[in-house]
Amino acid sequence: MRRPAQTAPIKVFEVEMSRRIDHALSSLAHAYDIWRPEALYLIVLDERDRSRAIKLADPYVKGAFYRISRRLRIHTYAEIISLHEDMVKHKDLLRDLSLR
Repeated sequence: MRRPAQTAPIKVFEVEMSRRIDHALSSLAHAYDIWRPEALYLIVLDERDRSRAIKLADPYVKGAFYRISRRLRIHTYAEIISLHEDMVKHKDLLRDLSLR
């Protein structure tokens, strides 16, 4: 059963640190089926897991996860940590730019 659009999330995140990439993609596919979010984000441990996720979601393979491939964004844990460090480093500038 789908939820009304006004309560559905716009973005869905799945953080997979145990290398169960197929399970994480299944969770995102389920979220897509229920809510039809604009974007799906999978955060994986490293490049090896990113490569595996890309292969599983390859739209040309027409596998179980091809239907979410256009909305799927895959990032590594290191990328998220780097982003966080940069944001902390520039927190005053970010605060200043976000004031109304």
